[in-house]
Amino acid sequence: MRPALQIADHFRDVVTSGREGRRGDGVHGSRSLHYDGLALDIRPFWDDIDGQQADYLNAGYSVLFEGDHLHVSFDPSGQRK
Repeated sequence: MRPALQIADHFRDVVTSGREGRRGDGVHGSRSLHYDGLALDIRPFWDDIDGQQADYLNAGYSVLFEGDHLHVSFDPSGQRK
């Protein structure tokens, strides 16, 4: 996730969620990659959401826009988010 953090730093984005919580506590879904250290929630600083999504995608991450933040994850198996 270090490259994702570097991208976020470059854009001055705010990481709002990382690995905190534990399975079953309702912070993230029970199968969430957050608990494995493989996902971040990022609130974009700039209005260029598409450009920022492209940078994360080009770095090999999956990206979901969830209304007020980007969910950036690394899931080579493609089984979770």
